[in-house]
Amino acid sequence: MFAKTFITAALALVSFAASTAAMANEDSARLFTSISVHSTLTRAEVSAEAHRARNAGEITQGEITADIKPVGMAKTRAQVRAETLEAIRLGAISQGEQSSFPTAAQLQLIEMAGLRTLHMTVAAR
Repeated sequence: MFAKTFITAALALVSFAASTAAMANEDSARLFTSISVHSTLTRAEVSAEAHRARNAGEITQGEITADIKPVGMAKTRAQVRAETLEAIRLGAISQGEQSSFPTAAQLQLIEMAGLRTLHMTVAAR
């Protein structure tokens, strides 16, 4: 009794999966065959236009598409260290699940600590 029920259920599942896959193939075939594109340019004309645009610098080549601009001077290691120590001293760094956000005054003090270190480094030279 159990074997008959199991076989019947398995056959129903397989036939359902097969019919679903067949319907999906029909839908996708209908989608792609209904698209028609009409071009007024020949392949050679399109290629020539692409070469002209690339040579004129109108399109980029490769993965980089944005102009890279210098961002200015990065902070020194000593500056970052001084700012981190100041943030720890002020209690502005989160610990564990407790979130803390520095106030504007604390951010100013942290930045000042980094600038002091930068000035001391420059003066020592």
